[in-house]
Amino acid sequence: MSLTAIAWLLTYFYLMLRGLVNPVFISCAYLLTFYAAPQFWWWGAAITSLPIRWNLVTASCLAVFAFLGPSEKRRLGTADRFVLLCLGLYVVNAFMVNSTLAANPVKSAMEFDTLWKAGVLALVLRFVVLDIKGLNIFLFAILILSAYIAYEVYFNGAGKMVRGRLEGLRFPGAFASNGTAILMSMSLPFVAYFFIINPIPYSRLFAFLAAPFILNVVLLCNSRGTYLGTAAGGLMMIFFARGAARKYSIFIALAGIAAFLFLARDAQIWERLFSITADAEEREASAQSRINFTFAALRMVQDYPWGSGGGAAFYSERGFSYIIPLGQKTPRAAHNGYMNIMAGWGIQGFSLLIMAVGTSLFALVGSLRRLDPIRHTKIAFLGACIIAAIFGQLVSTCFGDYLDGEWFLWLTTLALSLSSIINKNDHDELENSLCLTGQGALHDEVEALDFEHGEVVSDAMEQEVTLQ
Repeated sequence: MSLTAIAWLLTYFYLMLRGLVNPVFISCAYLLTFYAAPQFWWWGAAITSLPIRWNLVTASCLAVFAFLGPSEKRRLGTADRFVLLCLGLYVVNAFMVNSTLAANPVKSAMEFDTLWKAGVLALVLRFVVLDIKGLNIFLFAILILSAYIAYEVYFNGAGKMVRGRLEGLRFPGAFASNGTAILMSMSLPFVAYFFIINPIPYSRLFAFLAAPFILNVVLLCNSRGTYLGTAAGGLMMIFFARGAARKYSIFIALAGIAAFLFLARDAQIWERLFSITADAEEREASAQSRINFTFAALRMVQDYPWGSGGGAAFYSERGFSYIIPLGQKTPRAAHNGYMNIMAGWGIQGFSLLIMAVGTSLFALVGSLRRLDPIRHTKIAFLGACIIAAIFGQLVSTCFGDYLDGEWFLWLTTLALSLSSIINKNDHDELENSLCLTGQGALHDEVEALDFEHGEVVSDAMEQEVTLQ
């Protein structure tokens, strides 16, 4: 057994033991089985030879320990209940489509199996990430594991360059250059958060050292969709940040542009980047084919609006028939996450998923607007980073079949958790006001809260940002 495999096992069992006290560490162990899944790495043979399904066991333990704490900590707000309802209906809809309408039952069953497990995990995470400390731990685990992937690529030669793109890396639900790029780009807003705020000791230094390597992996993947998604995320970070948090966002955006210009020395990166805005005559075959396949998937949705089962576009015979006229000789992916979901689980399934993601975004934006941007700069910047990550993924998936990736539901859960944390501290401040000054003061506080659009949040929340 290699030293890397031993280190993986020691880290895994350490996180599981810490999870006996705080379940958020079990969620970090799950992230370990996702980003560094032993079956996808050279050092994993000794681990996978053990008769253990690491990710399933970890997720099951997380589900058990998530509901062992005090029930009052798991109280759900209106947005939480609506999002979880949408996700539940999304899973039920997928079950019905898979059972009755699947054009390729074998492929559809595999897709459904992944879907319902991701939905359950999203529910569990909502009851695990309950405070800023837990949120910091979960996000830092994403940063560390993204940095590990960059380490393997840069120092151990993981993956290989094929036609100017990094290929060969695999993750559950994401593979090849596009999958690697979209997953790695998700961590970039969190790199910004830990560098600016430094909520965990030495996290600023770690983010500073890891940032160029993570960004370099994204550039090596050379994914146009990820470039657009990263740019969109940066713009949303600036747009939704307020006060000093907006200054931080502008600084991060400028630093990101400078880092991109410094690292993007390969001419192929610029060729693919400029091809995004090329007209039909200049557009390369790869870009044009994606547009053609998107319209083919749209025609399929128009003919079968209730869905054709997971992976139907275009791995089923039904889906394949829509791309044969385009000269395609073998089944292939639709390479558009929105079309893939609509063709697979129907317009109704797509609507439920988008409502879940959209509601979590609106809930977080609404909670952030109640914050005083001067008193609560750190929380405001954290919220802007989560929003940036979600928008970045939503744009990137226009160019890849990754809207059904489970990390989309992680981000949805994180947005809900932060919104709930902010709202809970609103409530706690009013409760403390009642205890200290009486009912009359509480009435005055409520009136002030209405007049100032809810800009009342406990200072304790700001202190929670720094993990002791």
